[in-house]
Amino acid sequence: MSNEKDSDHRLKVKSYRSTLEAKIQDGELERTSTLSSQREACKAMGASSAYLQSKPHESFRTMQKEGTVTVEDLLYHLKLLEVTGESGIEDLRGRKNSATKTRKTAKPERMRDFFLTPSVDQVALETRANSLATRSIKNDTKRAALELSIRCMDLTTLEGADTPEKVASLCRKAIRPDATDFSVPSVAAVCVYPEMVEHAAEFTAGTSVKVASVAGAFPSGLSNLNVRLSDITDAVSRGADEIDIVLNRSAFLTGKYIQAADEISAAKEACGDAHLKVILETGEIGGYDQIRRASELAMAAGADFIKTSTGKIPKASTLPIVLCMAEAIRDHADKTGQIVGLKAAGGIRTAKQAWHYLVVIGETLGQEWLTPDLFRIGASSLLNDVLQQLGKLETGRYFGPNYVTVD
Repeated sequence: MSNEKDSDHRLKVKSYRSTLEAKIQDGELERTSTLSSQREACKAMGASSAYLQSKPHESFRTMQKEGTVTVEDLLYHLKLLEVTGESGIEDLRGRKNSATKTRKTAKPERMRDFFLTPSVDQVALETRANSLATRSIKNDTKRAALELSIRCMDLTTLEGADTPEKVASLCRKAIRPDATDFSVPSVAAVCVYPEMVEHAAEFTAGTSVKVASVAGAFPSGLSNLNVRLSDITDAVSRGADEIDIVLNRSAFLTGKYIQAADEISAAKEACGDAHLKVILETGEIGGYDQIRRASELAMAAGADFIKTSTGKIPKASTLPIVLCMAEAIRDHADKTGQIVGLKAAGGIRTAKQAWHYLVVIGETLGQEWLTPDLFRIGASSLLNDVLQQLGKLETGRYFGPNYVTVD
């Protein structure tokens, strides 16, 4: 199938899947309703009676011949075609067998059907994000917003040229961002490579600044699972309070959601008492539907935080992406009661950008998320701009970059 035909086919599948989901939501159909014939299945999704006769639907026809199929089976089949371009009979059988397991043997959090995450309305999402970006912060609350931005920062250095001396300098700035103004709060954490964790832990001992470490074959996430878990265990043993790992995009993008979720669960176990942040690398996994799906997968697998990006690729954090993830966190909390944090990272360089993210989080998740325990901003150059803005509030003059330290 050519790329153009494949694209057209997936758009058609998406349209039928959306129709089916709408009927379920409106109560016209039940997920458990039996579809006794191909004609009935086509009618359910608003397709012509011959639609399921084409080759991409061969597995679904085989499934019908083998026994009873339901609306849920049809929905799963369409999702497979939309996401991966293929729907294998073994995939359909596997899902059906999973659904019939008893609660004693099933693992609900890992057997979750991630193909059935809700679609994201791109236009509505981006319109909402753009609207929130127009909110202004008055002068009397600007200082509070700037200080909150600092308290929520993860001051980061992830370079091959990192040294203990550079990490020491970073930690000093994390603890006391402005050496001339002790009222400026410390940042939330410093983020370093595992090899630098011991040095960071030593320099931040006795302070509120936590030590975060990337681990698990960062930034690709593509090494043997045991090697990745060993990397996490090593970082924790060196003194890391938080671990940042990367979603296995290779597994995720090929529809191996259970594998991706199980790897996150194993990483969570390897973390012990340390908090786990799962980086989705949103610039590589596709559109908003995929970002929503990856967010739900990571949360169901045990992530304490979900994070936008490694900061190692050009496309990183944007307001619509963070809004999409925040809405997933909100809905997950409503359904499960589980509270998950969010970290925006990559490309955030100005105080104005930081304010916009604070507004998105506050408006979407509520004021309780506006703390370092539940919201973080990955920063390397951002802190200096925020300090310059604070200086302007104090003196009425805007100091240039030469008046702040460069780490």
